[in-house]
Amino acid sequence: MAASTTPTATINTYFFHFKGLTAAPTATDFAKAENVVNIKSYSDLGGEPNNLDATTLADDTQKSIKGVKKLEAVKMTANYTKGDSTKLADLEKLGEGEWWAIVMGVNAAGKPDGHDGIYYWQGGLSYYENGGEVDKVRETTIVVSTVTAPKLLPDAA
Repeated sequence: MAASTTPTATINTYFFHFKGLTAAPTATDFAKAENVVNIKSYSDLGGEPNNLDATTLADDTQKSIKGVKKLEAVKMTANYTKGDSTKLADLEKLGEGEWWAIVMGVNAAGKPDGHDGIYYWQGGLSYYENGGEVDKVRETTIVVSTVTAPKLLPDAA
């Protein structure tokens, strides 16, 4: 399916793990990736740069330049199930060298294909069960560190 040419909703967005990769994924590696758990939300996949003051004593107006981009871990929320928590516990043991992705879009059969974008990064997963309230769904927070910054995966040639 071709990428959308108009803005899209967040429906059909998934959290994937690239199994067994030792280098950054390519479009062909997507076949080896699997959906981790269905997510309800995800945090920003990047950040704004620090603003560095470059004003000199000769300037009558403050000047600034871009500094290093801020980068937080990617946080996701999912509904809690015991099975998902067991899966997350196993993934947590893999360490910081794993490759992850936010996959946007499904094909005509409803299978995630990322035609609207696949953002990938390297990091380590951790998770925790959220506190509860009356008349609420149990939730899990998933946090994946950012050893590398999330990048848009180029389409296969």
